[in-house]
Amino acid sequence: MKKGAIFELESRAFKKQFGKLFLVRMQSVDSKETRGARIQSNRAAMFGLDARIALAIFGALSVISGAALYSAITQAKVVAFVTEMNEFGKAREQYLLDVGQELTLLGDRNLKTQELNASTLSGWNAPYISWNPSVSYLNHPTYSEAMFVLAPKSPAWNIPTDLTPLCSANPSEVCHVWVHIIGLTEDFNKQIDEYIDGAVDAQDGNYRWRSNATYYNIGLAFN
Repeated sequence: MKKGAIFELESRAFKKQFGKLFLVRMQSVDSKETRGARIQSNRAAMFGLDARIALAIFGALSVISGAALYSAITQAKVVAFVTEMNEFGKAREQYLLDVGQELTLLGDRNLKTQELNASTLSGWNAPYISWNPSVSYLNHPTYSEAMFVLAPKSPAWNIPTDLTPLCSANPSEVCHVWVHIIGLTEDFNKQIDEYIDGAVDAQDGNYRWRSNATYYNIGLAFN
């Protein structure tokens, strides 16, 4: 009787203790699952944050790259234009060496630039540049009229009143030969001015320009 009672008590105690252990284990399992879920949730949140940061970085880089690319393209166009104008100036220099005299002066300031491509003067060995000639100038393949004009460098020109002041207006100043191109935009003129003179000033420096109706004239000094 006593043994049965003791066995029953031990059995109930074991069951009770086993139940506690089971609950503890279940709680431990739940805790691990909860922690795992939290870790997975945190990892997902971190992944989402990392993805957003990466996208923001890539977006910023694409803007920077786009701006740098645009700047490089613009700079290349400016350099190409200035190089082309220098070649235009060299064509005149070669003409002077071959013919032994300046291009014919028309009026007060314009030089008969089409003589670079059409002339009967002795020594003429050209065409000196491949642009098509017109009445007194050449037709630039991209812009419009291309010619040489005479004008002093100082004082600064009174733009837009006069693009190329007469040399006779300032006899003490040496008259210089300038390239005169029609058809450039205002922005492009500013970029060229910045490149040649280091600052934008339409009235002074080796590069000067003005608006004339719907197009822009430019002047680039060669000597």
